[in-house]
Amino acid sequence: MTLHSPPLSACPLVVFLSCMIGLTAASTGYQKPSFLDFDSWWYHTPRGPQIFSCLTYLERNVRVDCEFPKSDKIPGPFCEFKQDGRLMGTTNPNNPVHLIPPIETRRRANVTLVPPNICRLTWMPMSDDRAYAYTCRVYQGSTWKENSMSFNQRHLLVCSALTVIAHAALWIVSITVSLPVSLGLLSV
Repeated sequence: MTLHSPPLSACPLVVFLSCMIGLTAASTGYQKPSFLDFDSWWYHTPRGPQIFSCLTYLERNVRVDCEFPKSDKIPGPFCEFKQDGRLMGTTNPNNPVHLIPPIETRRRANVTLVPPNICRLTWMPMSDDRAYAYTCRVYQGSTWKENSMSFNQRHLLVCSALTVIAHAALWIVSITVSLPVSLGLLSV
């Protein structure tokens, strides 16, 4: 009886599948990454709320979503958004008077909590061609965490299901092409 070693084409497949398992296990920012996800052991571990930005479809308003971990700490959660250090809005009902943004900013900005754990800024921008730094700060209990992101509104994608479908289609195509190649089914 002779033992056969696994084909060499199976090794890249095992590595590819282990990376995919790690990517899907760490796809939400606050899940513990899988053991096989070598990338997110240290470098891609979230240190605060995760920020995602896009443009609304009809109004072309900037929408910034800040995803934070769920917690049962009281009081909270409350969140606030700043643009280049200037307060845009907050969900804290006990906001000090000196922190209330000017009336023009309040007309153009809206900060809301979207269940279960997203803080959302909707901002009607001016027509300037400048990048701004947006900072999201989330208060839960007596602690807070913040994260910042800088972008120009002209370079944002539209918030729609089509962009999600396009990203998913890209993954499906790459898997469909790479799987037969790694198994050796498409050999010359």
